[in-house]
Amino acid sequence: MLPPYIIKSFDEAPQDEYAEQFYGPWLSVLVHFFDIAKGYTIYPAYLPFNPFGMGPSDPPEIPISFVVKHNKLVIFFVQVKAPNSLKNMSSRRDADALMRDRFFQLLESFPSYGIISGISAFGSQCSIYTLDGETNRIVPPTAG
Repeated sequence: MLPPYIIKSFDEAPQDEYAEQFYGPWLSVLVHFFDIAKGYTIYPAYLPFNPFGMGPSDPPEIPISFVVKHNKLVIFFVQVKAPNSLKNMSSRRDADALMRDRFFQLLESFPSYGIISGISAFGSQCSIYTLDGETNRIVPPTAG
């Protein structure tokens, strides 16, 4: 259960086209659950900007991940997207593909315990994913 001050930070964030309104609330969630005194480190990781994936009226958003390491091993990340993107099927499909790409980027770039979990967040709405690094299997599987 999240403390009231974190819930309030999500409630007060504007539900518009800017993901950065939710960086603070999601960082608060991570700090709440991953205690730095117990060897956890949380840091922002920017993804490469992809202008080809944007339509003419889309905001120039660079997706950000918060990555959590434990004793220098990647264990978890949150990919934060704008809440109004949830309305569009194509945005949800793109977010799913981004999550899957991000898992393999992390697996190739950093040591891990073999299991990495992640959250794809559209504001306060989210989907949970897990990668088994030994089998390269991601749950949930792709739709279709």
